[in-house]
Amino acid sequence: MSELDKLNSINNEVINSFNDNITNDLNENSERDNYSNVSNNKKIQNKFLENVIKYLQTDDIIRKKTSEYKDNIKILKESKEDLEDYVIRYLEKEDEDYIDIKGKGKLIKKKTVTKGAIKIENVKESIYEELTQKKLVEEDEEMISLIDNILEKIDKKRPVKEKTVLKRTFIKK
Repeated sequence: MSELDKLNSINNEVINSFNDNITNDLNENSERDNYSNVSNNKKIQNKFLENVIKYLQTDDIIRKKTSEYKDNIKILKESKEDLEDYVIRYLEKEDEDYIDIKGKGKLIKKKTVTKGAIKIENVKESIYEELTQKKLVEEDEEMISLIDNILEKIDKKRPVKEKTVLKRTFIKK
């Protein structure tokens, strides 16, 4: 059975299951009149089911391609890291900072330094040290309360993003 046949088979199962669930829900619901438009309007129902099926097919393809892509990229990155280590060791041994690649540019050995994420404890400690050094607040309890209030205000002013998405789950086998 080809992959397309498998997808079509799964899609047919989804359609049948979905139709059965809708019918059961409509039959069991005491407010059936509220849903009469849905049950009577097969075009809307079919369009919805078609879009659900297309969504699932697209999701399946994305998952498959992403998995393949990740596997290939992982292999390439590991290879690149090994080559990079070799080239860096060679440049260090030769006391060089770059390789001139004719017509292509340069391959430059560069050291980068990055800082870690800001942590609340570090912020509290830094504010405490500054307030103590400047002697702006005398009592420790008052200073700790002040710091906590400042951090709480900062947290409240942080922007919040909200988005509604579909989350697909799978039945464990």
